[in-house]
Amino acid sequence: MTDTATERHDDNRPLGLAPNDVLGAWGRDDLMALAAVRYCLGRMSYIVGDCCDWLRATWPRLKPSIRTIIARDIDEAFARDDEARERGDQYKPLGMDMDREQWAAVRKLWQAPNAQAKADLSGATGER
Repeated sequence: MTDTATERHDDNRPLGLAPNDVLGAWGRDDLMALAAVRYCLGRMSYIVGDCCDWLRATWPRLKPSIRTIIARDIDEAFARDDEARERGDQYKPLGMDMDREQWAAVRKLWQAPNAQAKADLSGATGER
């Protein structure tokens, strides 16, 4: 009996994975990084801190297109969170104050004065 989940092509690709569908460390086109951030946004647990620490460490190695989407998602979450706090809502899109602080630290990756470093990094690494 063979285990198709572990069978691989000669070039070590899993069976069923085409040569142009190579999975990177964070999935196809870094999609798993985006999925992780979207899962963690709004959570109120240890996962927020772990995700934010991981994201800050991983940021330079993510594709620029994924960095743009993650930055947009987090910026939009801040806008929704600001509105919820202004209204006095019990539910806050970024979670508790300590969770919001974690996301604020991540947000510094693309906000001034890091904006120039971000531009330099995007130009240096280019699209993978």
